Amino acid sequence: MIEKNDLLKKTLKDAAGVFPELEDILLAGTGDRLGNMPRDKAAYRVVAPYLTLGKALEMWGINEELFFQALEAAVPFAEEADYDVRKGFPPLVALLPCGLRNPFTRLFDSFIEEWGRRQESLIEGNVNHELSYYDYVETIDDPDSLPDLMITSDINTLFHKRFQEIFVDGGQFLPAPPVLNPLFARSGMVDPESRYSFIATNLLVLVADREKLGGRSLPKRWEDILDPAFSRSIAVRGEEDFFCHSVSLPFYLLYGREGLEKLAANIEGCYHPSEMVKIGNSPRPDSPTLFIMPWFFAKRIVNTDRMEIVFPEEGAFTSPISLFVKRDRADGFREILDFLRGEKLARLCEDLWFPSAFSPESPSFPADRSLYWIGWDRVRNRDVGEMKKEIDCIYSEALDRERRRELTRRSRP
Repeated sequence: MIEKNDLLKKTLKDAAGVFPELEDILLAGTGDRLGNMPRDKAAYRVVAPYLTLGKALEMWGINEELFFQALEAAVPFAEEADYDVRKGFPPLVALLPCGLRNPFTRLFDSFIEEWGRRQESLIEGNVNHELSYYDYVETIDDPDSLPDLMITSDINTLFHKRFQEIFVDGGQFLPAPPVLNPLFARSGMVDPESRYSFIATNLLVLVADREKLGGRSLPKRWEDILDPAFSRSIAVRGEEDFFCHSVSLPFYLLYGREGLEKLAANIEGCYHPSEMVKIGNSPRPDSPTLFIMPWFFAKRIVNTDRMEIVFPEEGAFTSPISLFVKRDRADGFREILDFLRGEKLARLCEDLWFPSAFSPESPSFPADRSLYWIGWDRVRNRDVGEMKKEIDCIYSEALDRERRRELTRRSRP
């Protein structure tokens, strides 16, 4: 938990000593989010030893509340003890993307305090824990083995055929409420059968290092980065034995096996998005030319004279934040549901570049672009879980073990 008053009294230099992420956030200020701060790093460092954070926020017109939301999103929580899946989970489980977990937790805690009732919950953002949870969900067929309210990220196990047939199609969950944000409708994300409900969405964009493009054109479409001219030029999220399905599934659906093989050939290295931000802010001679990364992280790159965010014409890849509430337990969550669908959370999501289903608009998202959704016909009529297995096999054939190790090694300075 960040002690705001103490931090506001510290000089910029001392505050950055406590929270190294602070400098990047201040330098990334924009008119619609964090003021109109000049992007001159050298000038910033001249004043950093004697200018307090509080005075800097005031001078540069930076909204204090939004600044601390961004800082809390950037600072990882201490690791929490995992629940033992064999003993079950609390009634409310929220598995959130990086960047949203910390601010969501603070807002939710404030709501609980105002509500005046205790709610046992697990709010997590650790990928390893998420994977263990989804593996657990794959094994059960009893609704009582699931939390009563689940918030999950990505096109995960809850979109697989088995879970649909046992739980979703069986009417175990509340129907989805109306979606307010027209971005979701024009992107085809609104479930025509109202069985899947979204709170917001994480989304993936392309970030290009213009100085490294050389004679290559700035990509405008996802298809453009499959060109052999971008061989070993692309940064993706992944590890030696894992490539992010939020990237590979859309590429597979758009361009088939051949497209995925071309993408594999063009991967330079596997990175966590926070590593991509560091490289984007201080590029190395051997760093990637292109980055596929969440919009939240892309907005933390302050080197905008060199790095450009691209919203591809096919649509930014969407990784939805879904809400499932057991129909027979819904009455006990009425106030929490009002919070999850309410204005405060919607505004928080929009402020952190996670378009909200319950916001009347997403003003920062380009009006002439949409999200790429995999399609409800595919969710209903094809097994997303089986498609992921096909994708993993394609990667295994396209990238042998030594090449995977090379990609992982190259992702480290």
